Amino acid sequence: MIDFLLDHQDHGHEPPEPLPFDSERFEPARLALSNQSGTLVCADYRNVMVLAAYEPVAELNLGIVATIDLTEIRAPFVKTGFIVSGVSIMCILIGSLLFLRLINPLIARLLESEERLQAIIDNSPTVLYSKDAEGRYLLINSQYEKLFHIAKERIIGLTDYDIFPENIADRFRGNDLMP
Repeated sequence: MIDFLLDHQDHGHEPPEPLPFDSERFEPARLALSNQSGTLVCADYRNVMVLAAYEPVAELNLGIVATIDLTEIRAPFVKTGFIVSGVSIMCILIGSLLFLRLINPLIARLLESEERLQAIIDNSPTVLYSKDAEGRYLLINSQYEKLFHIAKERIIGLTDYDIFPENIADRFRGNDLMP
C-alpha cells in the first residue's frame, strides 16, 4: 500500500486513504518506492494534474514525493499575460487618441488649403491645368472647360492624345495650349 505520511496542501482535511501499490492514481509514489527518482507530469491522488518530483529513501524503505499543481505553476504566467495585454491595449488606445488629436488639426488645415487652392484655380481668368509625367491630366480649371468644351470629370486621367485628334495633340507637347 502507498500511505501518505505528511500534511497536504488541503489543510484541514484528513490525509487521503492509502492507495494500492499498483494503483494508477499516484504514479510518482510507486516509482519512488521502486527505487527510481525523477520528475513527472501526471494526475495525483485527487486526479489533478501536477508536476511531481520523486526520490527513494532506501534506508527507510520510503519514497519522497513533492508535487505542485500545474495551475499554480501557470498562474503567474497567466496573470502576467493579462497584465501585459491590458497595458498593451491601454498604450494602443492612448497612442491612437494622441495621434488623432495631433493629426486632425493638420488634416483640417490641409483640406482648407486644398479648398483655397481649388478656388484660386477655378476662379483664375487664365487656363490652368496640371499633368503627370506621362501627360495625363491631374486637374483643370473652369477656363479650360470653357475653352475646349470638355467637362472636368471627362478629362482627368486622360492624355491629349485621348482627347484630341493627333495633329492637335502634337501641338500640346510643349504644354502650350495655343499653336
